[in-house]
Amino acid sequence: MATTSITTLAALVGRTGTVRASAFRVDVRVLDVKQTWGNVLYLVTPLAGSGQAWVTSGTFKLTDEGHAEAKAQVTLNQVLDVMDALDAEAHNG
Repeated sequence: MATTSITTLAALVGRTGTVRASAFRVDVRVLDVKQTWGNVLYLVTPLAGSGQAWVTSGTFKLTDEGHAEAKAQVTLNQVLDVMDALDAEAHNG
């Protein structure tokens, strides 16, 4: 399972999105992001109300204008990660 770079994850902090909870959709802001066992987890807080919770990418969706830009950045980072791995393999093999 591919990992996501720290830079890519850090760029998600402060972004807004929605969390699906049962029949509700809650607008949230990302406070922190971490990757554990190949899964990305988001610490979010509601835009209206209070509290915070860690949610999975299965229940969270970015909704702010930077979404397409972030998706492109993730794709670029994945390409660069593969290129780095191939370069390292060529030098070590």
